[in-house]
Amino acid sequence: MATYLVTGGLGFISYHLCTALQKKGHAVIAYDNYRNGVYSEKNATKLSSQGVQIVREDIGNIASQKLSSIDGIFHLAAIPRVAYSIENPVETNKTNVEGTIQVLEFARANSIPKIVFASSSSVYGDAPAPFIETAPSHPMSP
Repeated sequence: MATYLVTGGLGFISYHLCTALQKKGHAVIAYDNYRNGVYSEKNATKLSSQGVQIVREDIGNIASQKLSSIDGIFHLAAIPRVAYSIENPVETNKTNVEGTIQVLEFARANSIPKIVFASSSSVYGDAPAPFIETAPSHPMSP
């Protein structure tokens, strides 16, 4: 059984990822700042009842966490809305860019060998489906 840290662990995709990992017998730590309010609270309650450990903290503070024996990280923590990122570029950069750097530094400091970073198909712009990872990116937003 492996132990996985899922950042942004109370979001839609990450909630289902935490559930799937836990059902496969893995230990799961959902790390989230509860930015989504009631939705985050509901998901935290459900995941906690399934045995998932919940850490309520901002992604920028992950380096100070005392989490041990983590085999891999699924990094899904982000501010996802384009309009919000345009209106709030400093906050969005702090979470999405600097937060990712903090996750990478946390992984290095704790010798965590695997990180999966989830992004968005919107980096490919208006490219025709199906999207492939080797396709050139043409983001239509910041």
